[in-house]
Amino acid sequence: MEQELVCWDQNSALKRVVNQESLLVNVLTLFIEEFPEHLHVLKQSISTNDCQQAARISHAIKGVASTVSGLQLEQIAAEFELSAKQQKMDVLINKGIYL
Repeated sequence: MEQELVCWDQNSALKRVVNQESLLVNVLTLFIEEFPEHLHVLKQSISTNDCQQAARISHAIKGVASTVSGLQLEQIAAEFELSAKQQKMDVLINKGIYL
């Protein structure tokens, strides 16, 4: 049975910033401010069948999600990145319906 990932692991996120809550708030604020643009670029790259751009932006989203311990988003972005690198745009389009 597959174990469901936690959406956000606050304890892990705090460890990444050496338990400095104010730093975590700043990192999360930056993430929240920048994520809509990343998502827009990803949607655009999928709609134009740009596998390279989709792979790049998926990789960037995966990295940022990892930084803030957004485990589900990190996993989804990794799946998008792999599909884009394999030029499986049909998989991206099907998964992109949920974006």
